[in-house]
Amino acid sequence: MKSIRIQRERRLRDDPGTGHNRWHPEIAPLLEVTPGETFVLETRDASDGQIRDGMRFEDLAAHDKKAGHPLTGPVFVQGAEPGDLLEVEFVEIEPQPYGWTVIRPGAGLLREDFHEGFLAHWRVDGGFARSPQVPGVRIPEGVFMGTVGVAPSRERMLQWAAREAALAARGGIAMPPDATDAVPAISPLAQEGLRTIPPRENGGNLDIRQLTRGARLELPVFVPGALFSAGDAHYAQGDSECCITAIEMGATLTARLHLHKGEAARRRTRFPRFSHPGWFAPPQWAAPHDFIATMGFPIETDGTQQGEDLTLAAKKRPARNDPAPRRAGLQCSSGLCDLLARSRSAHQQRGRPSQCGRERPASAGDLRIVLKQDLAGSALSVDQRSQARPAGGSQATVPISAGITTSSSSNSWDVAVSLCLR
Repeated sequence: MKSIRIQRERRLRDDPGTGHNRWHPEIAPLLEVTPGETFVLETRDASDGQIRDGMRFEDLAAHDKKAGHPLTGPVFVQGAEPGDLLEVEFVEIEPQPYGWTVIRPGAGLLREDFHEGFLAHWRVDGGFARSPQVPGVRIPEGVFMGTVGVAPSRERMLQWAAREAALAARGGIAMPPDATDAVPAISPLAQEGLRTIPPRENGGNLDIRQLTRGARLELPVFVPGALFSAGDAHYAQGDSECCITAIEMGATLTARLHLHKGEAARRRTRFPRFSHPGWFAPPQWAAPHDFIATMGFPIETDGTQQGEDLTLAAKKRPARNDPAPRRAGLQCSSGLCDLLARSRSAHQQRGRPSQCGRERPASAGDLRIVLKQDLAGSALSVDQRSQARPAGGSQATVPISAGITTSSSSNSWDVAVSLCLR
């Protein structure tokens, strides 16, 4: 089987001929396949291997900031031409045994609410990820590729760079082309190549957690051969990845690329779309059940009404003072999140302050959960070894889709949220 193999102990820049971290039509392909042919790509994590087990958040300051996302490829698809539609079939995604999650102050949807850095190290075993920084918690597998795409044409590359520069000029957030940490580091690719963020018509940093095994992603083709690449695997993630990281990790992707001649032009397909023939995750983690939910509206804290502002509404959804989640044994703070769950009793029994730096009053068997992002699915469950139990011995389950949800049955906690830990 054709493949691109990498040396996982090396950074992309030190392992030439395995990939790139910019989008540019002149990056030479490393592999050639026929439509429908199965092939394998070994991929690096989003930090390009800079984050390793045992590091502290403070260690991240010395890292290269513009090295993400390292992608494996490009793969040249025989017969692919502009106007065609490339269908990516995710046959298998095998996660590496280590992953990480970071919260950086000032980054993400809820940047106004998070002022302390945090780094969690995860070990993967038996279908779950566990972290010593989040004791008593396990996250079930929902592995997918976070960054997948094809090369832009030169015309599209310049057009997209111009519109993002205009956004930055208006005060928006954009990442313009930058040769710093670029791979390939040769001119003009390093100076002109688009960053992998934001996602665009060619794909890129999509971070769509439904792109698990069996999923199909359709991408319009812009250059001969399509020039497909992938990387940035996530072991699990909630909807939107609000803190900008999930459980980030390396992986091995097995894929097939199917070619639909002229279909992008015929259908006037401009943006990627995706499908899945079955459940993208086990149903108990993928869909809400027996729930309550809060709603958000585009109203500023000072009472100012905004129009059609979905971002503001999302931030305002789980209200700090909403009594419903507290009746279910939960305390929630404003915003939607990738996650925060903590066994308060486990921390207090060890006599340690919380990660937030504030002592919490001991409450035997109590579990404190702070939700900061809409997660609709990937689940986080409190390991029974934490001995965290709600009052009365009932179980609380919180699958998040339209808001905070709970249900009850017996004996232990399950929290269906995913990730951004604090």
